[in-house]
Amino acid sequence: DVIVPAFAHNEETDAIITDELLGKMKPSAIVVDIIELKNKDKLIEMVKAGKLFGYGFEAEPKTFAKYCINGSSYIPQCPSKSLVLSYSFIP
Repeated sequence: DVIVPAFAHNEETDAIITDELLGKMKPSAIVVDIIELKNKDKLIEMVKAGKLFGYGFEAEPKTFAKYCINGSSYIPQCPSKSLVLSYSFIP
């Protein structure tokens, strides 16, 4: 399953994708975030724990390094300048 939330991002819609809903996802699911979901950290932790296959989202170059783990644990390459960051867990 691939989930791509595509709705207006505001206070009302922030409640649509809850941590509880994310917890019910299959481990083989992928989330592609085009709206800046509020649960970005939860999604990253789910990928690291093998509870979600992948998570793709945009990141500004100045914040990209925040998502790199030891340079490249979950990211094949961790460049200093990139607008797209995707995590994927491959056992």
